[in-house]
Amino acid sequence: MRSMPLRFLRYPGGKQRILDFLLKFLPNRDSIKGRFVEPFVGGGAIFFALNPKKALLADVNPELIDLYRGIRCHAEVVWEKYRGFPSSKKGYYRIRGLDHDDLSLSEKAARTLFLNRTCFKGMWRHNANGQFNVGYGGQDRRWTVSGDCLITVGAMLRRAVLRCADFEEVIDQCTAA
Repeated sequence: MRSMPLRFLRYPGGKQRILDFLLKFLPNRDSIKGRFVEPFVGGGAIFFALNPKKALLADVNPELIDLYRGIRCHAEVVWEKYRGFPSSKKGYYRIRGLDHDDLSLSEKAARTLFLNRTCFKGMWRHNANGQFNVGYGGQDRRWTVSGDCLITVGAMLRRAVLRCADFEEVIDQCTAA
């Protein structure tokens, strides 16, 4: 039996759109021996659909991995911070301008989720200085995320090791069964 897909992130190039097709070729949760490994976790569509017992989730994007770590450890706090962010274009740019490195883990997670849900088409881009620089996209998709959703995501992520790493490093750590 497969889990209901969780769509809390908008992730360009993600597997959400082809998930139904991909799932036909993947084992179900009980058939996975060892751990499920996802070296390009992105929005986590396959992980959340399969809901494996053990997983290694990785991505080269440190803000994405901090988002997952923050939700795993502090889902309720992330939700409260997310809810408290402004609902205006001016507010979006103020939150976007915060320095990721100066924030606590829960603040980093809430900021990343907020930017993802309110930026233009869920794009993810940084300038030469490493700052997120996608323009405002509106509030339409912000409230498709709920506190209950984040709590569910956090519980699922507790079964996963999260790594910020290049895919080759992750693949090198995999061994044949």
